[in-house]
Amino acid sequence: MKKILLIGGGGHAANIIDLLLNEQNIYSPIGYLDKKKGNPILGVPWMGDDKCIKEIKLSGVNYAFPAIGFGKNTNNNIRCLIYEKLKSENFIIPNLISKYAIVRSEVIFGEGVLVQAGSIIDTRSQIENNVAIGFNVLVGHDTHIMQHAFLSGNVTLNGGVKIGEGSFLGMGSILYRNCGSWSKVAPGTVCMKNVPDKKIAFGNPIKFFPNVQV
Repeated sequence: MKKILLIGGGGHAANIIDLLLNEQNIYSPIGYLDKKKGNPILGVPWMGDDKCIKEIKLSGVNYAFPAIGFGKNTNNNIRCLIYEKLKSENFIIPNLISKYAIVRSEVIFGEGVLVQAGSIIDTRSQIENNVAIGFNVLVGHDTHIMQHAFLSGNVTLNGGVKIGEGSFLGMGSILYRNCGSWSKVAPGTVCMKNVPDKKIAFGNPIKFFPNVQV
């Protein structure tokens, strides 16, 4: 199996490690990096902070993955920066797709895509680089999800929608129309109209506020 390094030590990293250990047979996690020293996660050790990336690459580890969730972050910039850092160090950032997910015909993936168990990526969808798709997400046919977006568990996307770069869709949200770039959709929100760029969408009827944290 191919050795892979994870960047991040929180709950999202634990979910990815679980996928690597139990839901695929290509990559073997050798360790994770995090700013704070941590205990092993599901047996996978802490190997240092971000300053160790170059050293680990020189040791012969060629694969790495940004394992940073949205969590307490104000936006997806941290995930974006880590992805770009790994690219600058010439790591290969693979797609990690659970064997319990369903990917239908003519789906196009970029790199660094995460697809968790129970999710369905429907026909002719396009998923760009560094997109995280949580548990039990339904991505409708002909959908286009742009880079660095994060879809939480149980999100549902109508066919043919476009999700903009860096946007965050909260748990259980439903999007019938498009979502702009660097926007946030609150958990459980039903979006029957377009979400503009750099907005926070919530409520029923839906309301938009500026996403001043971008």
